[in-house]
Amino acid sequence: MITDQRWVLLAEDDDDIRQLIHESLKSEGKDLNLQIVEAKDGVEAITIASNREFHCVVTDLKMPRSSGEDFIRAMQTHPLNANTPTLVITGHGSEEFSEKYSHIKVIPKPFMPSDLARSVIREIKLGRMDDRIAVHLINPFVLVIREFLENSEDLALPVKLEEPSVKKAGEGLVGDVHCTLTLQSETIKNRFTLSFDKELLEYLRVNYFQTKIPISGGASSEITARQICQHIYELVSPQLKGVMGGAPRLVATSIITYKNEAEYAELVRGAGVNLVCRTEYGRIIAGAFSKAKSRRV
Repeated sequence: MITDQRWVLLAEDDDDIRQLIHESLKSEGKDLNLQIVEAKDGVEAITIASNREFHCVVTDLKMPRSSGEDFIRAMQTHPLNANTPTLVITGHGSEEFSEKYSHIKVIPKPFMPSDLARSVIREIKLGRMDDRIAVHLINPFVLVIREFLENSEDLALPVKLEEPSVKKAGEGLVGDVHCTLTLQSETIKNRFTLSFDKELLEYLRVNYFQTKIPISGGASSEITARQICQHIYELVSPQLKGVMGGAPRLVATSIITYKNEAEYAELVRGAGVNLVCRTEYGRIIAGAFSKAKSRRV
């Protein structure tokens, strides 16, 4: 039986460390059919990464000819591996590096090769950075939603946060109107969904947006949902730089209801996580769902 291969690029100039990591990856990842390609310095790593898409990259920072950071910068500009999950092993880590590349996991030396191997396997199973469920966005979004509803002078709506719940693939969506935001930084592209009960949208339209942004002839639930999403994004955007590896921009906003059959069905197919912000007038639900994926060749 032929199984899918998972490709790992291992860039490390110390022969002994590289061999230990290689052996641990083979041992821990035997069920994934790992194929490990080695590079002895940054230049070799850049060359290899420009010719093949990898499922995970492990790199030292301090290497001859070209550093690990040079290698990381080169990957971010190349279409094959710009979104490949990357782990950095180093004895020369810095707070500046961690802040600049907050989406990259830094493993300080000395380390246990088996622990590193398990981290690599976890990253492979999570998938490419642009395919991952954006659960890391839930907390900052929910904090801003709560601040907006509870502390806005025109609203003062107490919010009860419910326990996060898992949405299984194929399960229906919670709420009446769904707004999907596509966010992109230099290194990560994520999709995040805010869903609304119509009763809450109407309350917000009358008590907040109708006074802030008057619209001739009133506004539909869909228009109000779009306004809320745009407003919340503007509030949360400064907090997303750390979790998205750079300042994000909002590249698309899609309003999805039961009428949008194809888009609605695509969200239903995805698995993910919901977190409900409940008020006396209804709910805002923060959701992070996977996309329906086509098979990679």
